[in-house]
Order: sequence, then structure tokens, then C-alpha cells
Amino acid sequence: MVVLASPDEGEELDLLKDRGYPIWYMSAGEVLIGEASAGKRMRTSLVGATIRSADVRPRSNVSTVDCRDDVLQAAATSLERVAEMIGDSKEAFEVEEALTRFFRVLFECSECCFGVGEGTVSDLRAAREQTARHARWLEPAVAEELRDAVDALERAVAIGSGGQKADAFLSILTDHDGQWAVAARSPRTAERLREELNALGADLPVLPVSAISLDHEYSGIIVPAWPNDQRFTRLRNLSVTPEIRILTYPFESKWVLRHKARERARSQTD
Repeated sequence: MVVLASPDEGEELDLLKDRGYPIWYMSAGEVLIGEASAGKRMRTSLVGATIRSADVRPRSNVSTVDCRDDVLQAAATSLERVAEMIGDSKEAFEVEEALTRFFRVLFECSECCFGVGEGTVSDLRAAREQTARHARWLEPAVAEELRDAVDALERAVAIGSGGQKADAFLSILTDHDGQWAVAARSPRTAERLREELNALGADLPVLPVSAISLDHEYSGIIVPAWPNDQRFTRLRNLSVTPEIRILTYPFESKWVLRHKARERARSQTD
């Protein structure tokens, strides 16, 4: 049995691969065999999206724009330390859910570089209260790191972090007047970014990665923060743009490098 899959079905392919099925990733050249006018084919035709994606893929470029925010970097460092400290210890249950919420707040502060919404503020408040309820059961070192992380995140929310990312974001839009788009982690952050960009007079599509489809092509896509491995792999494999710009803080740059290393290893294996 041969299964033909599209670029946005990577998660299903991984399930098959884990069960021993051989996976063949067609190269752009293989997809274009016999196609004399790839540039003229429309994405809306029966096989147009596949042909156009194969044409775009060899020209695609992923680059990072390095930014800094000392407050968010301090929060990320403390949260990573807590994750290392608890590991498989008995404290993991008391901390894990709150830690997940704190990381979500960190990601949204990083992504919503023009200011976070009330939902992020509520998540931070709930995570802080949950941590306070379990404080008596925590090791002093873990409790201290969590307090440092909470303090940093509260400062980031209060003062409005993201100055360098916001500047980098607007600089890209100024330099490129073509049809660009923004790829967000989630519908909530996409909505927040859309509101802020509309207020600034920037008219461009802002979509969660899950909503970007093969039907549209863009001159470039801005990724305001590292969306995670799975989301970014899906975005890149869609091949709907020749240019992807990721805005990263140092803690995100580390994850981007890890992702690239894993992709290189997987490519060699495949």
C-alpha cells in the first residue's frame, strides 16, 4: 500500500514512521518532473498548490532577527532552571501545571511585542495563585526560582516588553511593500497582533500557523516568536513563501538552533 500525503500532514506521517513505514519526501525537482511552466500554474487548480510549492521550496530562505529583552530573558532563565530542578521528582505534580502556564505567558509576551491582552494577564494571575497554594511543598531553591520568574513576567506585562521586536517588526514591513503575512502561535495571539497592527495602520494578514493553507502565496512571512517545532515545520513545509523571518530573543534562538540540528539529522536519515 502506498500513501500519498500533503506537506501539512507531518504529524500523521511521524506516526507511520514510528511504526516502521518508510517515508519518501519528494524533492522539488521530482514534483516538477514534466512541468514546463511551473510559474504560470495557479494554486487554486487541482495540482497547482503542489506544483507552486515545489517551485517556491528551492528558493525559500529562513532567517532570524536577533532581539533582546533582559526582563523576558531573566524569566526564561528562571523557568528553565525550575524545569531542570523538578525533573521526575515528587514536586513535579505541584509545579508542572503552573510551570506550563508561566511558559505560555512567556511565549505570549515574546510574541505580542506591541503589548499583551487581558487573557495573558489573567493566565499570569492564575499561575501565581496556584504556585502560592503549593509553596509549602516546594524546595526552597525551586520556590525562589519561581518567584524570580513571576517577578520578571509581571514586570514585562506591566512595562510592556518587546521594544526591539516591535521595531524589527515595523522595519521589515517598511523595507518590504509586497504581500507579506504574519504567522502566530495561536488564534489568541493572532487576534492580539491583528488589533495592534490595525491600530498602527499596517494592513496585512495575521493568521495562526494552523490556519495558513496551501491556497495562498506570500512574498514573505514574519514569525514574531518561535512557535515550537511542530508548528514551524508545518509552516516551512507548506512552501507558500520564499522568505520567513523569525524574531528571536536569546532563549528562542537556542530552540531555533536545536530545531535546525534535528532537521538536518532527520534529512540525513530520510
